[in-house]
Amino acid sequence: LARKTKQAEKSKEFGEFEVQVRKCDLISYGNDIENARVYLKFNGKPSDETITTLKKNAFKWWPKNQRWQRQTTANGVNGLRKVLATYEIETNEI
Repeated sequence: LARKTKQAEKSKEFGEFEVQVRKCDLISYGNDIENARVYLKFNGKPSDETITTLKKNAFKWWPKNQRWQRQTTANGVNGLRKVLATYEIETNEI
């Protein structure tokens, strides 16, 4: 429990957000402070190319939440930016 609380505190640095998008198969992305995870949600299974990009940036499929996610850290946010860049989405607000 203490570890989860510590991770949630770190996650607060980036603020909780969810941005709705309609780019190809991507529906939304965000930061879940409670679970200390940055995430991406897709409409169905992403393309093999997108899955490769997600995995290269340490995202993992999380069936419980139906999203690709990774821990909210500076590297996690940078990974999110890299994936979003492949969709030509600007992420200056993160």
